[in-house]
Amino acid sequence: MNSPKPCSHDAPAASTVEPAPTTLRRSLRMLRGIWPPLVLALVGYLGWRDLRGLDLHALHAITRKLSNLDLLGLQLLALVPVLAMCGYDLLLNRWLNIRLPIRRVLSYAWPACTLANLVGLSGMTGSGIRYLALSREGVAGRTIAVYAGLQLLAVPLGLGLLCAAALVVSPQLAIALPLPRGVPQLLLAGFAAYVPAFFLLTGSGALHRRFFHELPPLTVGLRLQLTLASFGEWALALAVLGVALALAGVQPEPEQLLLAFALAATAGIASQVPGGLGVLDGTLLVILRGLDYPPEGVLAGILLFRLSYYLVPALLGLVLGARLFVPDENLFVRMLRRAEAYPLLGVLRLPVELVGAVGVRLLGYLTFLAGLVLLVSAAYPTLAERSAVLHSYLPSTVMEGSHLLSVVAGVVLLGLSRGIAGQVRRAYQLTLFMLLAGALLSLAKGLDYEEASYLLVLAAVLYTRREHFERLAYPLLSRRNLLWLLALLAALVGYAWLGAALYGSEAWAASLLKFSPGEHTPRFARSLLAVLVTGAGMLGWLAFAMPRPRLVLPDAAALAEAKTFYSTHGGHEFAHLTLLGDKYLFHTPARDALIAFGSIRNRLVALGDPAGAPAALEGAILAFRQFADRYGCVPVFYEVSEANLHLYHDHGFGLFKLGEQALVPVADFSLRGKKRDDLRGAVNRAQREGLDFAMLDHPLPEATWAELRAVSDQWLGTKTAEKGFSLGRFDRQYLSQAPIAVVRRGEHIVAFASLMPDYRQNQELSIDLMRHGVGAPPGCMDFLFVRLLEYARDAGYAWFNLGMAPLAGVGETKYARPSERLARLAYEYGNRFYNYKGLRSYKEKFQPVWRGAYLAYPYQMSPHFLLLDIAALIAGGYRRVFTSA
Repeated sequence: MNSPKPCSHDAPAASTVEPAPTTLRRSLRMLRGIWPPLVLALVGYLGWRDLRGLDLHALHAITRKLSNLDLLGLQLLALVPVLAMCGYDLLLNRWLNIRLPIRRVLSYAWPACTLANLVGLSGMTGSGIRYLALSREGVAGRTIAVYAGLQLLAVPLGLGLLCAAALVVSPQLAIALPLPRGVPQLLLAGFAAYVPAFFLLTGSGALHRRFFHELPPLTVGLRLQLTLASFGEWALALAVLGVALALAGVQPEPEQLLLAFALAATAGIASQVPGGLGVLDGTLLVILRGLDYPPEGVLAGILLFRLSYYLVPALLGLVLGARLFVPDENLFVRMLRRAEAYPLLGVLRLPVELVGAVGVRLLGYLTFLAGLVLLVSAAYPTLAERSAVLHSYLPSTVMEGSHLLSVVAGVVLLGLSRGIAGQVRRAYQLTLFMLLAGALLSLAKGLDYEEASYLLVLAAVLYTRREHFERLAYPLLSRRNLLWLLALLAALVGYAWLGAALYGSEAWAASLLKFSPGEHTPRFARSLLAVLVTGAGMLGWLAFAMPRPRLVLPDAAALAEAKTFYSTHGGHEFAHLTLLGDKYLFHTPARDALIAFGSIRNRLVALGDPAGAPAALEGAILAFRQFADRYGCVPVFYEVSEANLHLYHDHGFGLFKLGEQALVPVADFSLRGKKRDDLRGAVNRAQREGLDFAMLDHPLPEATWAELRAVSDQWLGTKTAEKGFSLGRFDRQYLSQAPIAVVRRGEHIVAFASLMPDYRQNQELSIDLMRHGVGAPPGCMDFLFVRLLEYARDAGYAWFNLGMAPLAGVGETKYARPSERLARLAYEYGNRFYNYKGLRSYKEKFQPVWRGAYLAYPYQMSPHFLLLDIAALIAGGYRRVFTSA
């Protein structure tokens, strides 16, 4: 029979089990998952209702009439509240005696503030950037904890003061809101209460020691300074909104603007949507429309506010913080370990790749926005005066061609944005070219220097991050890819809708070939056709453009080299299975570690821990993960040992217990004693049956190979197929690499087992292929096991591996993870399909030491689907998982 392989040879280590979430916690986790889209959908519906009857031509006219001086003045004003946000860092830098120069503080404070503003994520982005910066400055972990914690505590203070002021003026304003009476006031009161709560709970009293004992005592002066900095930030943001609305022709009363902004900001924060995107905007739209301001002016003002206060400062932040986003590969490991020492650093327990990828992922969103800018610009007619200037220098064919090509560039940028977010090298190269081409086309089609400026700035920012685009592919079948695809389709449909709203239901197809400066409908018709063709082409290209890693199974020379490596550097319990030749080989750059792995779909499944010197294991795990990540594949380690679990945890892997390995210490093994009665009886029966045990050395005669083949075929029968990967198979070349133990009855072989050396100086002996024929009497396998244990003892091995008992010891306590408790049900009630309990009970009579075996997988994935993939890899296909043939 085939026996799963063990995971380790040492005594069992204590395993850390995370407490199972309570029903309340699970409910809250589910609510956190559905709350943001629920709020966004509600506000989106209300905002869409208020936008009915929107005049797109009027909206375009409002934006076009803005002078460059107006836009420049608004942008300079919008930079002031960002500087005010940096005030937290200046205050804390001085108070904590860090003493960094002001210029250096601003170099990380600006990216932290602007990207936290844009991305949100409950302040994690800003805190992570500050952590990276201060760590590089050599600041102690506890000091960073205090720094980050105080900054997060201080940010809501100014909004709380604005909410208190809005509560005062709200009774005087008759604003109809689509909410139950009292809900807006309750929301404002909740945020206003934060200010006295902050002063009550912080300081140096008993409440401070109970709730914020990690913080040093806070002086009244520091708390007042933080409050003033926060109020300055929020008040200046309110001023920017007021100016943006005024430029768009909307001038609400100060009390109205205060109430609208306070409610919108609180709704944006409460929604947990990154940056409040959509929620803050929709709430402002609903409130100001309720005051009878025109929707075109309100929408234009909100867009100006978003661009000036959020987008442009964030672009500058990307440039300033480029060196912070991708730290050295061990910094996050130190970050997570140090975070465990300080509870206040819980805000910094980010996913390992979050801060490292935030800059590039944001560039992906900005690239998508660049595509949208090109499409929206192409839909609207060019200003007459600009068109007249161009016609004096460029032929009509050049202008019309530039218009059409700018649409193509816009669609291509929408398609490439996913590759930018995925850090794909080819996407970076194409995007840089398309941004430059798009800027040139924008100028050639209508002197649209505004959008050309945005594209050029984005290209410059993208160029500063060029060294971080190292991947060759990203996974096509993923949730993030599905969301991107939906966004792409929505953008293309939105472009068609925009044209229908602007040009009505004219016969576009009949006028496709009309070329004239005033013929906007035929121009849009041609561009719509280009959008459809380019969009379909991009989707088709992306489906086939993702390269897979070039995997080549090892030849005889490579297998010989692997065997030499194991003998020199040390192997593990699965090392011998490499010689099957059905696994690919991954060497670390220094060639001090070796990983044998299989591939199924986009999963790269390593068998066991990396082999090599203990000091090389961590680097090998990281190198293998980076290799898989480069091609958008999923790295998985199957049946890893308890001794190395911390290495996988530190590199962002989740852990799932597969079962327990049975390791028998053979130094003192004997058949004496009452506990060995069953084994002693089995051996005596076998001897009465005339069974004899022998070890065969190679080369074997043809007659012996024929007998072994016959036993194997009888064991397989007609319903069982050979397996692979983590299980051996009957292959003469493979079996000839190690001794074979046989049981004879008379002159005929009735059972055999091939052995697996572990290449670790006789530390452990394992059984690989173990099969018996129809002529084997009952107790034959017990006899074989006993003789192999004695053989291992006499040969000087420390352990004999009986293989794994699947699902044994999994999910036994109420604190186990839900996925492991589900697996426990299979162990308890699945004996109809697989004899889980019987297998463990059989191995228990050899009195083994039980040690857990684990699956290490990327934490954001479900282990159940990965286990199905691995089962298919072992069985030789998904069909064989459910059938025995």
